[in-house]
Amino acid sequence: MCCNSKKIITSVVVLFLIAALGYVVYDKNFSCTKERAADDVVVAVVSGDNIWLSDVVSFHDSNPQLKAMPFEMVYKDLLNHLIETKAINVAAEKAGIKDLEAYKEGVKRAADQVLRTEYIKYALAKATTEEKLKELYDEYLKQNPPEEEVRASHILVETEQEAKAIIEQIDNGADFATLAKEKSKDSNGSKGGDLGYFKKSAMVPEFANAAFSMEVGTISQAPIKTMFGYHVVKVTDKRLSQPIPMDQVEDMLRMMAAEELLPAIIREARESAQVMVKPEAYKNKLVTIDTAEEKKVEEAPSSEEVKEGNEDTSSSEGDALEDGEVVVDEEVITVE
Repeated sequence: MCCNSKKIITSVVVLFLIAALGYVVYDKNFSCTKERAADDVVVAVVSGDNIWLSDVVSFHDSNPQLKAMPFEMVYKDLLNHLIETKAINVAAEKAGIKDLEAYKEGVKRAADQVLRTEYIKYALAKATTEEKLKELYDEYLKQNPPEEEVRASHILVETEQEAKAIIEQIDNGADFATLAKEKSKDSNGSKGGDLGYFKKSAMVPEFANAAFSMEVGTISQAPIKTMFGYHVVKVTDKRLSQPIPMDQVEDMLRMMAAEELLPAIIREARESAQVMVKPEAYKNKLVTIDTAEEKKVEEAPSSEEVKEGNEDTSSSEGDALEDGEVVVDEEVITVE
């Protein structure tokens, strides 16, 4: 039970870190210092504090909803927002907010978060080598082998009778592409009905099963019914799909690398730190969970009961605890 809980907690922490970091996983060119570009310019000054064009661009690019909008369209609003933000900061300083304990505690929490974030960025950038990405890419290709693809054209009509009439016309020598342009209600009709290459999973089952069972160069001899209507299908080619280039899945590979590397980064940080676990948290209350719906708080045993319990345990297991020693996570720790 203990081991399972430890695994669950570790998994939750790793996933939380990945979700919290977000952009960190994709920071391919991590640097400890920020250098402004030569063409960067100051676009506003608030009480002597500069707002640079790159600040506005970064704010725009960091928000997916804003990034979907043209920069020129939202530039003035973004700049006004940054001006107002700095103006509020100036007003807060004049009001003496920096002297409040709540401010100092908040700054420390924020600084600790930034410190953790920047270290994770640094550690991930260092550990996510090109060799590691290539290893993950090779594994991805193994898990996603090439699939058969079909290139086909079709003519889509409303009724079975129309589809049968078209098949008869083609059998009598009519050109498939010409009929598609004239009769197909599908938007691909203007391209002669060409659907390009597709995998079996990309089409509705009735259409896919028929197309993938046909030989190259053949035309369906019976209408194929789907939810869209009746299809006349011509298969023009078959091939195995090409593997996705590594650069097109690099963001995904970096996320995979982060999931794999983060536990080791956390473990190494803990092992290199000086950690002392003290038992005070167990002094007053012990919490036990009987069911998923019920939680029960039990009183901790008295010091006499603990002493008697230790004596009983030592007599049966042979190793008595000395004064000042407690058991934490199955390890004996001396409490000074």
